[in-house]
Amino acid sequence: MYDYVVADQSFVFDTLADPATHNGKAVERIDTPTSVVFLAGDVAYKLCRAVAYPELDQSSLSQRLMALEGERSRGCGFAAWLYQDIVPLTRDPHGSLAIGGGGETVEWALRMTRYDPACGLDSIASTSRIDSAMLVELGAMLAESHAGAPIIDGRRFLSFIDDALRRIGDPADCAEAFITSRERSNLRQTIEARLRDQRSLLIARGSAGLVRQCHGRAYLNHIVLHEGRPWLYAPAARFTGGQGIDVLYDLAASLVDLLLLGPAGSANTLLNTYLWRTRRDADLTGLALLPVFMAMRAIEAADYAAVRAPLTEGGERETAGLLAARYADLARRLLTKSDPSLVVIGGFSGTGKSTLAHKLAPGLGAAPGAVVLRSDVERKLLFGVAPFERLDEDAYRPEITGAVYRILCEKAEALLCAGHSVVIDAVAALPEERLAFSDVALRSGAHMTGIWLDAREETRLARVSERHHDDSDADAGVVRQQSGFDPGAIDWQRIDAEDAPSKVLDSARRASERLH
Repeated sequence: MYDYVVADQSFVFDTLADPATHNGKAVERIDTPTSVVFLAGDVAYKLCRAVAYPELDQSSLSQRLMALEGERSRGCGFAAWLYQDIVPLTRDPHGSLAIGGGGETVEWALRMTRYDPACGLDSIASTSRIDSAMLVELGAMLAESHAGAPIIDGRRFLSFIDDALRRIGDPADCAEAFITSRERSNLRQTIEARLRDQRSLLIARGSAGLVRQCHGRAYLNHIVLHEGRPWLYAPAARFTGGQGIDVLYDLAASLVDLLLLGPAGSANTLLNTYLWRTRRDADLTGLALLPVFMAMRAIEAADYAAVRAPLTEGGERETAGLLAARYADLARRLLTKSDPSLVVIGGFSGTGKSTLAHKLAPGLGAAPGAVVLRSDVERKLLFGVAPFERLDEDAYRPEITGAVYRILCEKAEALLCAGHSVVIDAVAALPEERLAFSDVALRSGAHMTGIWLDAREETRLARVSERHHDDSDADAGVVRQQSGFDPGAIDWQRIDAEDAPSKVLDSARRASERLH
């Protein structure tokens, strides 16, 4: 029994682990630092541990009931299909325990619908079954969740940050093996310094309504795929910030897990999807906070895995320990500063600018990679139409195109000044358009790589004809029209876009590295 455990619940746990309690159905037990879950048939029973952490007290039966009621109430707001009811665990005069019996209530359990563990996003990501479509759904779900979350006084997030920093410096003893006291002190000092430098930004985001009653722990093991879409479940209790955190801090949990568990580039896809869905300029400048938010989340996840390890056995204990070490290493890497860079990919329609932009972005700058800005997307946003809705020729007048390029420059400069790398996907056929991007890099003090993709008209016509559900309005007529246009002298790195995609990507990477 550990020093934070205040009561012996072994009788209850052993009884619920017995198949006889569930009419002979096989039982699986899952242990966490704050709860124990028993899976039997199509039902899951979640019980609170009798623990007293500095930030969480579940000592008494009434406190544990209150915690389960709070989780069910909040959880139904995210995934109502998952939560059923709260049932008493009772003991009769002969000492036998029953679920929902008529004897003395000795414990409470939250009864939930059981889902296939293979549908948990942590399992899907770690087995490389998560694809771009699923990541787009995840980004849309998180953006929707944040949009509907109640706005909270921003000062509460500042208090949460102070509490989180204290937890970094004062972890459970078992976490010492993964992040030593000395290293914790260094990490905490680095995080405190970064947050001190960004305090005005933290306050401004709170004033702008971006501190909200979020889920609080949007890690992949708290997201399940159900009926083809991802759902958040088991929201955070008050002590973990679920009652008021910055929306980017909530997003950071998913990003950290994808960096560690997901396939290459998955975290970048999520970030770009989320930013496209929210369309908040404040989140572009807010990305200055993302590295430290992700580092804090990684430390939190490392400590959670470290505390969970002693509660498990055999291979599961070893897995939890390895996971704690990997999160700790990720936290260190996330706090390593990286200079932002700007990569602009130009070329006529059909040369593959968008494809290259999204493939190049994950490896640029600080994790999880560069933000992708597209002229086609900005034009649709300017006119307030859906991404795949076709604009008429009036929307492509020179003055409109000029406005689109000004927006691209403004957003790119905001991101670069926030320390985040950017990839711009735009035709950039005019010398003055290319010069404007160079000026952005100059003002921001960022490295810039200009890439121009070349392809024959025949190739570009074929590629444009194959597009379906694309933001671009370019058709065969546009391709032919561009073929007669003289872009002037191009001093960017020219790449043959008719080469194999892997070769085009390698050439683009070498170009960006060489010019840095």
